[in-house]
Amino acid sequence: MSLKQINVKNISFNDLFDLEEIQLLQDEFSNATQVASIITQPDGTPITQPSNFCRLCSDVIRKSKLGNINCCKSDAAIGKLCINGPTIQPCLSGGLWDAGAGISVDGKHIANWLVGQVRDETQSEGAIRQYAFKIGVDEEEAVTAFKEVPSMSRSQFERVATALFTLADQLSQKAYQNLQLRNMLHEREETQAMLQRNEERFRNIFNATGEALLIHDCYGQITEVNEAMLALYNVSKKEALDASITDDLSGSENDFHLLDERWDDAINGGVSRFEWQAKRPHDGYLFPVHVTLRQVIIGGELFILAVIRDLTEVKKAEEKQSQLEEALNQSQKMDAIGQLAGGVAHDFNNMLTGISGAVELLLLSKVDGRQTEFLSLIKNAVTRASDLTRKLLDFSRKGKQLSTPVDLHAIIIDAIAILERSIDKRVTITTDLTAEHTMVVGDPSQLQSGILNICVNSRDAMPDGGEIVISTTNTELDEQDCSIGQQITPGSFIKLSVQDNGTGIPSKILPHIFEPFFTTKDEGKGTGLGLASVYGMVKDHHGEINVYSEHVTGTVFHIYLPISHDDTNRPITDKRAISIEGTGTILIVDDEDIIRTTASLLLGNLGYKVLLAENGEEGVKVYQKESDDIDLVILDMVMPVMNGKEAFTKIKSLAPQAKIIISSGFAKNIDMENIANHKPSGFISKPFNQYELSRLVAEVMAQ
Repeated sequence: MSLKQINVKNISFNDLFDLEEIQLLQDEFSNATQVASIITQPDGTPITQPSNFCRLCSDVIRKSKLGNINCCKSDAAIGKLCINGPTIQPCLSGGLWDAGAGISVDGKHIANWLVGQVRDETQSEGAIRQYAFKIGVDEEEAVTAFKEVPSMSRSQFERVATALFTLADQLSQKAYQNLQLRNMLHEREETQAMLQRNEERFRNIFNATGEALLIHDCYGQITEVNEAMLALYNVSKKEALDASITDDLSGSENDFHLLDERWDDAINGGVSRFEWQAKRPHDGYLFPVHVTLRQVIIGGELFILAVIRDLTEVKKAEEKQSQLEEALNQSQKMDAIGQLAGGVAHDFNNMLTGISGAVELLLLSKVDGRQTEFLSLIKNAVTRASDLTRKLLDFSRKGKQLSTPVDLHAIIIDAIAILERSIDKRVTITTDLTAEHTMVVGDPSQLQSGILNICVNSRDAMPDGGEIVISTTNTELDEQDCSIGQQITPGSFIKLSVQDNGTGIPSKILPHIFEPFFTTKDEGKGTGLGLASVYGMVKDHHGEINVYSEHVTGTVFHIYLPISHDDTNRPITDKRAISIEGTGTILIVDDEDIIRTTASLLLGNLGYKVLLAENGEEGVKVYQKESDDIDLVILDMVMPVMNGKEAFTKIKSLAPQAKIIISSGFAKNIDMENIANHKPSGFISKPFNQYELSRLVAEVMAQ
């Protein structure tokens, strides 16, 4: 380790040596050399206890104040720092031979090692007496103690002093080494403390990160994880460190070759980002994550840091968004198809009205039995075609519909009674009608038809028999439930569910089942309008329909209809099948020649006088001219030059009391709802027959 410049300003002998060990060394040196010995501060203050001090020095001279002062001065003088050898001289307090060597560390004088208290032939009893007198001690005692001082030749004492110098020099070197070691240990402690602080700081940051963090070596062995990772995978730290990334923490559907490539990229200094299927070891739960891999160097070794972000909520949000977008697209597509279907049905109804009227006129004329049979075939074909257009109009939400409070449970019970007489006995129908509020506003026949259509589809999905479960519950839908694609408003609903355990609907077919003319049945076994008309019926009743199906498991349809709090159920009066004759003048305004012709003949046959106009503008002119004689106007809505709405408004402006029946291939044209202050006297949907026309005309004329 590279050491900085040592600062010894405040270093003392006691800081660098164990005094007990030094005392032992000093005592052994004194015993071996037969000299007195002591280690002092540079100023002469003792550090160690005296070794082999003679009685003359310890008990006589040092007992006097002046003698002790002179001893300390002598010790300081003898122990001065000298790099060439020991200092040898007579003691300044008594004259005995003393020697000393300074002990230093990095040039600083930190102690003196003193030896001596020996005499040779140069010291005399007379000199001791004089000195004893001078310092005020007993002369006889001083002489007696002097005689006890060990005698040593000068040369021998010099050899002892040289050995002392060598030992003091070694102690100086030892002091320097001890100081270095002390500084090294201090630096190591500081370094370890710094490392500990950095590790604690790293650990706090590592665990405070919201993302799951995982560190592994180049072989995939996990070496460190944070708290977020443990929570994400629901494991303890020991379990995480023992886990295999590929076997324990990853789903089997992953591309592990891709993972190897990502690891290689990170090891080579790149940053890899990819999605992965993670697995919780305890329960095998799989969930999506986003992983970022990058290289990190720790302690000189290369590791890989993996940042793992749970994508579960992100994927749910993306799936929800995708479902909303798909629902919106499906809704827009169905609306577009509905407009197309409504337009086709309107034009088709015009033609059917002409055909139906012509057939009725022929049947009223004198024809033979064979011709009557042919005309009946045509009439039956018109009836079937009318039913087809009705389904198209039901889908497009433009069919004719009653609007009355009705008990949905009663409709369900009636539908079941019909089904039980017509479906395979191997198919059982079970009900679970738990809804408490069952009144809805709608058309009973359309509601029943919708239930029947769904149940017939369920029957067809169970060729070997099965079970149909019809259930109801009440539910509340909030703003979130009525999101994109749900064309309903929040409130109280009755939920009608029809479930079967049939073959199910394949997922690729499911998005198309409500489209008109879409069918998977064999040719001649289905028109593809059953579920389309159900869809239109539900929308026309301000409800919502959805379907869930699993292949081989079965299918369930859920219909949500707004609850009505009006419990009065207005009965529907059956219509008599007898045409009603009458008198008066009727203006027929229609752009289709076949409609004008057949309607004119039908009404004429019933006793009415008929005026004709081929568009709205012409109809207004005829009405202005013949208003005094015209009792009723039958007005088509979709016409060139001037449409029915404009013509209606102009006629009402001329004669507010005018009686006007709206006639349209669209049963209730939406434009009529926007006519302010005026309502039509009646409405008739194309194609119509003589009975329907005669009955409505008679009712309006009687108003």
